[in-house]
Amino acid sequence: MGTGKTTWAINKIKEETDNKFIYITPYLDEIKRLKQETNDYNKMYEPFYEKSNKQNSFHRLLQDGKNICSTHALFRKSNDITRTALQANNYILILDEVMDVVEELIDFTQDDLDTIFNDKLAYVDDDYLLWHTDKKDYDGRYNDIKYMAMNRNLICINGKLLYWNFPVDIFKHFKEVWILTYMFNCQIQRYYYDFHKIEYEYYQVENSELIDYDINRDYERRKRLAKIVNIYQGNLNLIGEEDYSLCVNWFRKDDGTLQGILKNNLYNWFNNINRNIKAKYRLWTAFKASRNKLKGKGYTNQFIPVNARATNDYRNTYVLAYCCNRYVKPTLELFFNKRNIYIDQDKYALSEMLQWIWRSRIRKDENIIIYLPSKRMRNLLINYLYPQKDENIIAPVNE
Repeated sequence: MGTGKTTWAINKIKEETDNKFIYITPYLDEIKRLKQETNDYNKMYEPFYEKSNKQNSFHRLLQDGKNICSTHALFRKSNDITRTALQANNYILILDEVMDVVEELIDFTQDDLDTIFNDKLAYVDDDYLLWHTDKKDYDGRYNDIKYMAMNRNLICINGKLLYWNFPVDIFKHFKEVWILTYMFNCQIQRYYYDFHKIEYEYYQVENSELIDYDINRDYERRKRLAKIVNIYQGNLNLIGEEDYSLCVNWFRKDDGTLQGILKNNLYNWFNNINRNIKAKYRLWTAFKASRNKLKGKGYTNQFIPVNARATNDYRNTYVLAYCCNRYVKPTLELFFNKRNIYIDQDKYALSEMLQWIWRSRIRKDENIIIYLPSKRMRNLLINYLYPQKDENIIAPVNE
């Protein structure tokens, strides 16, 4: 993070004018930046609403062989038309940050799945839920399932759980695929590639040049970061001593008592311990369902989601509070375990937390102070900043 991956990608687009590019990013602001910086070299086009549908515009740009910049949300709608158009154009894909490539269909019940099987609308082959070809004219309550099944979007585990799965063959229709992210080895898209037996290689950017990945360079970078990250170690941390404190179920089971204590802690952190810091320099997060229960004077409006990535809007903040404990959902773990792929929960949690922390001014190599009430998450960050080979270094604290 912060090593210039996006700058490298923009330079690649500007220099390789004989190639066609599709640049996919989570945020519209990044699209504006990309268009401005490449306009005089290798012009990028953004899909627009065409009869309330951006996908039509996206396909029109593919038809014309234009360079395209768009969002994760639109790219996730790729279908058979997208596949064929990509295959005909030999594009290079640059994916800014990983996508949500696997999701459990939580609104689809076991009764629904049983009905589809009993009515012989669909069947399972190699874990894919596929629609029977003689039922393609079906028009009923399961039309959305029909569309996704015909697009090979659905995976069924043990005849019970149904998952939306980005069609992996889309990636095979590109000349090259570049993913701009950090700690890819513990992110869901990496496990998704393993699930589908897609091979990948690691690189890193240094001085605007692409080089082979070297873990020793990463260690050196982390040593420098350790000097500017100040981790609170006071009594406000007592709320999060257990391994599963502040996880999703911890919040869900709470009758309001524990969240009341956490809210008081947040108020104390921002308005007493850091009372001289203006609100615009504060930043906090928690799981979405608990946001309203935890918000308070002096920090309410400085909230960004736990999964925030690739935005620079908060690059001047430096008093942070990360009030959650991240785990991959058990049902998602089951999806990967089906093919003997096992998620490293700690590394996943660390990578997600680092992405959030990087929205602050640490991206400018400026110091931050952070409240991490979850002992597990706090230790993950400390061990990241001070790896075992540097075990004699003592982490700084802010009492």
